[in-house]
Amino acid sequence: MYRRAIVLNACQIHDNAAIAMKRLTSFSLLSLAALLISTGDAHAYLDPGTGSILLQGLIAGIAAASVVVGGYWSKVKAFFSSGPKGRKAQGRPADPPRQ
Repeated sequence: MYRRAIVLNACQIHDNAAIAMKRLTSFSLLSLAALLISTGDAHAYLDPGTGSILLQGLIAGIAAASVVVGGYWSKVKAFFSSGPKGRKAQGRPADPPRQ
């Protein structure tokens, strides 16, 4: 008996990956639809503390975002400004360090 060697080229591998991705996407959407259809009412009570926790999380998210943006903003500002290195190159004295 002779065995055949299976040789796949790059196009066949790409096609197989695309088909697998389509199947995974279809399965995921079908699973999500089944989950949403099959859920019932929770009859849950949200007390005032829940709103307080949500507000606290929102404020913390805004504070964290402002710290991140502030860090990058100082780097961008330092990149475009002529700091002490630029003044020394022009022959002017650099500003004394702030305390």
